[in-house]
Amino acid sequence: MADAPEHIREAPGRPGSPPRWCTGGKTAGGTSRSDASLVWFTIHRGVLNEVYYPRIDSPCTRDLYLIVTGPEGFCSDEREDAEHTVEWIGEGVPGFTVATACKKGRYRIEKTVITDDRLNVVLQRVRFTRFPAGHRVFVYANPHLAAHGSGNTAWVGRYKGQTALFAERGDVALALLCSAGYSTASVGFAGKSDGPDDLKKHGRLTERFTRAAQGNVGLVGEIDLSHGPEFTLALGFGLGPGEAAYHASGGLKRDFPEAVERYADGWRAWQDKLLPLAGPGRDLYRVSTAVLESHTNKSIPGAVASLAIPWGDARGDDDLLQGAYHLVWSRDLGQHGSGLLAIGALQDARRLLEYLQATQEPDGHWPQNMWVSGEPFWDGVQVDQAAQPILLTDHALRAGAIDEGHRARFWPMLRAAVGYIVRNGASTELDRWEEEKGYNPYTLATMIAALLAAADWADAASEPELATYLRETADVWDAGIEGWVYVRGTELAKKVGVDGYYARILPPGSIEPAYPGQECARLKDADAGEQDVPGHEVASVDALALVRYGLRAADDPKILNTLKVIDAELKMETERGPIWHRYTADRFGEHDDGSAFEPGNKGKGRAWPLLIGERAHHELARGERTRATELVAAMANYAGDAGLISEQVWDADDLPEKWLFKGRPTGSAAPLLWAHAEYLKVLRSLKDGRVFDRPPQPEARYAGGRRKGARALWRVEHPVRSVPAGTVVRIEAVEGVEVRWRVGRGAEQVLAEAPTFLGVRVADVPALAEGTTVNITATRPGDDGSQVREEHTVTVR
Repeated sequence: MADAPEHIREAPGRPGSPPRWCTGGKTAGGTSRSDASLVWFTIHRGVLNEVYYPRIDSPCTRDLYLIVTGPEGFCSDEREDAEHTVEWIGEGVPGFTVATACKKGRYRIEKTVITDDRLNVVLQRVRFTRFPAGHRVFVYANPHLAAHGSGNTAWVGRYKGQTALFAERGDVALALLCSAGYSTASVGFAGKSDGPDDLKKHGRLTERFTRAAQGNVGLVGEIDLSHGPEFTLALGFGLGPGEAAYHASGGLKRDFPEAVERYADGWRAWQDKLLPLAGPGRDLYRVSTAVLESHTNKSIPGAVASLAIPWGDARGDDDLLQGAYHLVWSRDLGQHGSGLLAIGALQDARRLLEYLQATQEPDGHWPQNMWVSGEPFWDGVQVDQAAQPILLTDHALRAGAIDEGHRARFWPMLRAAVGYIVRNGASTELDRWEEEKGYNPYTLATMIAALLAAADWADAASEPELATYLRETADVWDAGIEGWVYVRGTELAKKVGVDGYYARILPPGSIEPAYPGQECARLKDADAGEQDVPGHEVASVDALALVRYGLRAADDPKILNTLKVIDAELKMETERGPIWHRYTADRFGEHDDGSAFEPGNKGKGRAWPLLIGERAHHELARGERTRATELVAAMANYAGDAGLISEQVWDADDLPEKWLFKGRPTGSAAPLLWAHAEYLKVLRSLKDGRVFDRPPQPEARYAGGRRKGARALWRVEHPVRSVPAGTVVRIEAVEGVEVRWRVGRGAEQVLAEAPTFLGVRVADVPALAEGTTVNITATRPGDDGSQVREEHTVTVR
């Protein structure tokens, strides 16, 4: 067991400075392939940052680093006062060697970082290749156990006769041991009594404390260098201090080269099963495969989350953003899973689908994001996050990750998800960027593709009437796309010199509801909503999804017009190649002075490497294979030094004091798993000569243009007011909404008597002659719980 010190000396300064995390832009990260080891580590500026235990949604440290002191007041923090290089220990093996060189030339360090394959411990072998006499080395760690920097308790104790540094919060504990032992050790409150200030002033620990309770704490130990400047640090974790110390001690007892070899062997065995793909230029294939796999949870298989906290160095315990991105998004799971299919990791993709099965909400959707356990975090809804699991499951069936014998097992999940889509589409509460409500090209593309994929599954499940309804709904929504999101004659269109383009997103209240074949959105007002400019003036890359998912041809004139707008407004060039922003007036990014994005003080959206991959897929769909290959190389150029593709890159002049350099990762997040999955899919697409994740159903159904005879959809959420003569009007209502209608002076009809599909009542009013009216009365629940009665008229013209 872990022994406490005999004489307790409490540290002053409780609770310490306000806790903060580290930047979201990581240089490296990894974990063992073994499910027995429940720790993940990250690296930035040459040192350990957040270490996660026992799940990928539970960061337990802020950082761990070395401090070197020496004569004449020398004190060097290796994070700030040294240059670093990071290299993978093997191709596709996420263990790392870090070379650290003091800027003043006094010392040089070589570190190797791995996790043990059997234990919950991060091992760091440290060797000083340059180390002058008379100098001291200290290790410092800042625990943030159970995702909190506050409320931690630290102490100096012993384990099996060896001095150990401990911290705990609730049931979770860590222990920091050193193979060489500590000659002195102390704990304290961060920024007050934890050691670094003492070392800066005196070069040694003049004040030593044995306990610091309930605060933001730090651990510091002086390495015993009596046997030379080479040692191993073991950061162990467990349920209680004794278990944590066991894992740390067990890691130190193992021969380190043997531990490295076993770590590498586990990853090589997995890599050897993958498809042999390669990228043009800087090849990130093995880096990207390892990134996808190393961000997969172990105790709850199939869950995937990022080991990064965007702008974490400006985030504390009470900031909701501290939850992102070590959370699960079903949309990202869809992209991640298709990346696994692209590399042939079929078993891993199936586990992901099984996780989606277990975490689906009763009404068929998945939370905006959730903890690994499936517990919702944010409470918004993005309808594309119900579509992506459908598309992934259908793709997994085609790829062989699901065999026909197990097809029926996944149909209930797809049936529930497509039910959510038909009840809540065609607009969305939030777009894929989680910011705006309305009709969005990307969301429409994914939903329509998912409707058609689910229709095939309905046929296979012997539900032909449902399959017909899903295809008809897809036809209605597909025929309505232009009327919902294509705009003409705007100031932006005039500026670029095109007649129109697909806008980023248009709220339902800003346009007249579309009918099939309407050629452009009929704008009602110019409300900007939460955006800085009116929605119809906002250019976005989202329209490329209409081609990606097979709904529109790559050479469609409206698509070509939109490409011109995208490139005029969102494209930039650096020495690394072309790169794109998400949309006009994006504010999700650092401010111009380099300060962090904050929810109440938004900055400026920066360029996204992910979007280079999306454009590469678009170019391949156009038949421009050479251009697609060039873009893949550019995407890799924007990765960090160790190959991690970030969410965003800095797109302004260098700000060295903020660690921001043009064309290099920002502090948002690196790696972005979605970006690495996109990179892998582009490589597979180039190999196959076609867009790898394009679902076959939309292209097959709409290859000859829009389906003839598509209905006009009337719902109380988007009540179409006029339709061309000869158009069938489909009246729909979800549970809780009562609808009655009559054609002209005919008999009243009640929707409650109509057939129900997935919770939607459906009735078709036959094609009518010009001048006819359909008078509709709808009663729905109001926001205050009362019943709201509305009168509507559809005119046939």
